[in-house]
Amino acid sequence: MKKIIKITIALLITLSLFLAAFIPAFALSDDEVEILPGNPSDYQSGDVNLDGKIDIKDASMIQKYLSSIISLSEFQKELADVNGDGKINIIDSTQIQRDISEFSSNTSKDDDKPIELPIIPVIR
Repeated sequence: MKKIIKITIALLITLSLFLAAFIPAFALSDDEVEILPGNPSDYQSGDVNLDGKIDIKDASMIQKYLSSIISLSEFQKELADVNGDGKINIIDSTQIQRDISEFSSNTSKDDDKPIELPIIPVIR
């Protein structure tokens, strides 16, 4: 009888530790809490990674989202809809890439020098 009580207590302690470790992670959904670095008005359409600038990293985040590799918060989804059609699709990512290309070609001082974009590793 004592052995059964000890086993039961051990199982209850193990279960409570397991639940204590995992319940806080599921207590709030992404829709309920969103912590932004700074003020929401500091961001412009296309700044999906919230770093204050629109670059190839933002286009890549949209592509990763469309491929179900990452998830985006509701605010990031609003910023990812670059063309404002209410949908996030490859057109939004392409628009960012076009804007980057146009900006780079208009501001290039040395036409012979290639434009260097950051290398973003592909995670598979």
